[in-house]
Amino acid sequence: MLRLSKSKSLLSVILAASVMIVPQASITAFADEVATTSIETQLETLSQATGTSYKDNFYDVVNATTFASHEIPATSAQWSWFGELSDEQDVQMEEIFNEINSKENYGKGTPEQKLHDLYELYADTEARNADGLGEFQSYLDAIVNSQNLTEYVTAVMSLSVDCGYGSILPSFDVSQDDLDSTQYVVVADAGDSLMGKDYYETEGYEAYIELYNQYLGNLLVVNGFSEADAQRMVANTDKVARDLASVELERTDYYDIEKIYNVYTEADIIAAFPSIDMASYMQALGFAGQDRYLVPDEDKFAECASLLTEDNLQVLKDYSATVLVSDLASITTQTAYDLTVELSNKLNGITEARPNEYYWMAQTAAALEWNYGLLYTDNYCSEEAKKEVTNMITEIIAEYKNIIGAQTWMSDVTKQAAIAKLDTLQVKVGYPDDFSYYLSLEAPIAGKEEGGSLTANTITMHQRYVAYELSLLGKPVDKTKWIATPQTINAFYDPANNGITILAGIMQDPFYNPDASEAANLGAIGVVIGHEISHAFDSSGSQYDANGNYNPWWTEDEYITYTNMCQDIIDYYDVFPSVETGSTVDGALTITENIADLGGMYAVTQIIGHDKDALQEAFVSYANMWAEKMTYEYASMLLMMDVHSPGRARVNAVLSSMDAFYEAFDIQEGDGMYVAPEDRVGIWK
Repeated sequence: MLRLSKSKSLLSVILAASVMIVPQASITAFADEVATTSIETQLETLSQATGTSYKDNFYDVVNATTFASHEIPATSAQWSWFGELSDEQDVQMEEIFNEINSKENYGKGTPEQKLHDLYELYADTEARNADGLGEFQSYLDAIVNSQNLTEYVTAVMSLSVDCGYGSILPSFDVSQDDLDSTQYVVVADAGDSLMGKDYYETEGYEAYIELYNQYLGNLLVVNGFSEADAQRMVANTDKVARDLASVELERTDYYDIEKIYNVYTEADIIAAFPSIDMASYMQALGFAGQDRYLVPDEDKFAECASLLTEDNLQVLKDYSATVLVSDLASITTQTAYDLTVELSNKLNGITEARPNEYYWMAQTAAALEWNYGLLYTDNYCSEEAKKEVTNMITEIIAEYKNIIGAQTWMSDVTKQAAIAKLDTLQVKVGYPDDFSYYLSLEAPIAGKEEGGSLTANTITMHQRYVAYELSLLGKPVDKTKWIATPQTINAFYDPANNGITILAGIMQDPFYNPDASEAANLGAIGVVIGHEISHAFDSSGSQYDANGNYNPWWTEDEYITYTNMCQDIIDYYDVFPSVETGSTVDGALTITENIADLGGMYAVTQIIGHDKDALQEAFVSYANMWAEKMTYEYASMLLMMDVHSPGRARVNAVLSSMDAFYEAFDIQEGDGMYVAPEDRVGIWK
């Protein structure tokens, strides 16, 4: 028997917290009895009040009062519990910066000094407006004034080498090697398709593209270009962006290693760009001399090379100049940044901008994410929560071993390989115990008193990052290192390290509450944990072995069975509509996340067993966790680009495929939540 809430069920708490502003009299009267009635009685009463049975639409009924008491803020594109946590973090961020900014003369290199001085530079709009493009102006001038392709390429090379903005030229990054995750490899990419393939090639988004092009034009004028020049520059930039988007990979292609693991030698990279001195460029960047390179998007890489002709000189100059001023909008003039905020708000249906102080704090915290993360951890993170969530992870891993052992379609050898992944799973919870390594990754900040500027510090931070990346080459990967900051409201599985990370930012109510029942926490953070573990065995993660290497370990027959089950899940989700747009979920785009949702919930139901009360509380907790409202514009964008299903589908689709849900709430044929047993989907069940 699991521990339930001592006095009130989770649903009682949800309803009591929000019910008083719900207009229906029957729901208001309901508030007086929530503490003393069962979850089923509460749901029946709420079903009568809303006119919808929870057996037909569990998500909408459980969250009815939450929806009635929460509106989308004017400064946001959505309301969700993620948004609530983000708002809470905004308050905490303000507290941290108020404390930092109330003092002066911090020791050089301390987190407080860096954050204080960088914030001061953001907040000094007079200096920013006077500085304009600052350190970048000479690079822009060299691009605009180039008289031939050689001069243009030289100008862009200088910008890339010194500042990290490669434009049409290749850029290089360091990543773990998918085939040998103990080693690093250099990855090459080129070109910026700006709004990207999804926008340019999806019907109905021309109005959004027009908004974006207007923004680019206004940004160019703010940076000193004439209206006529800006109009030409935007047209040429749009042409290049559409050209690159037409050949770049589909979003789902990035999950297919056979498409993105393309090995090049240094000679291959040099030969791919015959019109420029690629050898000297790679040497100047510091990335020459590697045994091999990876080029994930070969077609876009080749297209960038083909555009580098004398005939295209004006188009190239216009494109590079436009992309640069757009990339710099957040660190140059306040007017440029205001235009960026205005565009983002229009694209996402947001009606009101936040105060400038918010953006200055947020930009500073993002630029110095580990320095800020240390102060966040010191002030707001709990060691006890870290221990409790770690214990829950251990319990769920053990249950996954049982689930794998029960799979009749897997051979014993394959099961042993799967269990080996669980036995070697790296677990990171909350925050690192020692921040010293992560603090060293972020560059020193030169404040106003030292003559510092945002643009100069941006270049310094880039150069520090490149030096860090180059220092990794030739060294083995340290898989114990964290790749995300504690304040991030997220959890994830990392296939290259075969590890899950549950960050402190998400270890908050309603995802985790130390005072909630075990069942409620299992239905929330427990499913999140199970979800991330499931990614080790989703359609992408299942291709990686226990060492984090791409190494398919299924038999041919098993892989066929697995692929067929994946297709069943794709077809199952394809019919679920978005609340805001009416368009249906893209089952192929969301397949990995849907597999994980189904697997995470199934693991939790197995841990709970046949305890009906605990199952009910877990299901209510799960449904509440994914409550969300969003603007039409934002919902449309997510349907097109997000690999996660929208909230209603994440709840109703998952629960309708859980046998335990039918047991807990007596769901019968004819109910809207009913799916015939043979049509229920899931791989790890």
